[in-house]
Amino acid sequence: MLKKSLLIITLLSLSLMAVELSEAEIAAKQEKLVKAEKQAAEAKIELKAAQDKLAAAQKIIKKKEIALPLNEGGKVVHSNHTELSYVKTTGNTDTTTGSIDFMQKAQWGVNTLKLDFDYLYGEEDKVENNNKLETMLNYDLGLNKYIALNYLVGYKDDKFSGFEYQFFTGPGIKYILIQNDVHNLETQVNIVYSKDVEMDKFFDVAGDEIKYPYADPAKDPLGHKEDGKINEYGAFFTKADYTWKITDNFKFIQMLSYRVDLEDSDIYFVNSKSALESKISDIFSMGVNYKITYVNAPPEGNRHTDKVFSVSLIMDF
Repeated sequence: MLKKSLLIITLLSLSLMAVELSEAEIAAKQEKLVKAEKQAAEAKIELKAAQDKLAAAQKIIKKKEIALPLNEGGKVVHSNHTELSYVKTTGNTDTTTGSIDFMQKAQWGVNTLKLDFDYLYGEEDKVENNNKLETMLNYDLGLNKYIALNYLVGYKDDKFSGFEYQFFTGPGIKYILIQNDVHNLETQVNIVYSKDVEMDKFFDVAGDEIKYPYADPAKDPLGHKEDGKINEYGAFFTKADYTWKITDNFKFIQMLSYRVDLEDSDIYFVNSKSALESKISDIFSMGVNYKITYVNAPPEGNRHTDKVFSVSLIMDF
């Protein structure tokens, strides 16, 4: 009986030791897991730091390539920003609206050439209700890191604004006020020659104006026509571009421009664009923007303000 009791006690002790060993092994494995997780987190931090250093080095190399004259091994560096939007509705109304807004830039040495192009077209029940083209070409000759001599050429064609076209061109100066990894703000000031050409006006036989797009003369005979006014003048032009990089993949953009007749301050034009962009890949982003155009002295019968809200697919390359 005593032998049996001793045997049972021995077996119980061995079982308890086995349980204790299993718990110790579990604790050791947990400790190893914690260490491995810590090492993985440290490796991620090191990898991010290495990627940031590589990106910074690539920016430095790119700046040096741009800064060198072409005959000394410098390169022409191109960049492109394109926004595309399209909306089509059918049913009670049949509407189609599309727009393209792009910026093309070339940099070499101390030179920068930048083209901005914005086109909006729309139809409702197969009748044109939007047709706007706006483009601006800027050439900058850098004097130092923050100041450049500038020359611009601007053109706008918007049939629904009452203008056949608007044109302005002239020299100026550009200032980079803020330039860092989060905020960028640059402004320019120009003295320009401006030419605003109003659209010809057409009236029916009753004397009522026929608005663009004009009706079929066979169905609605024209009464008479008035030639559009042409206004040529010297003007002051200024523009500011601000970018706020909120996160690595999300940024806010604000553009504001102002052009005013030097002799008649009642003749002025204001353009604003507010935008949010969110990156979805290295090339593609989604964006929303709100554009406002204000004309203080529009042609008779036209409104002062135009507003456009759009959602766009964006490509940067």
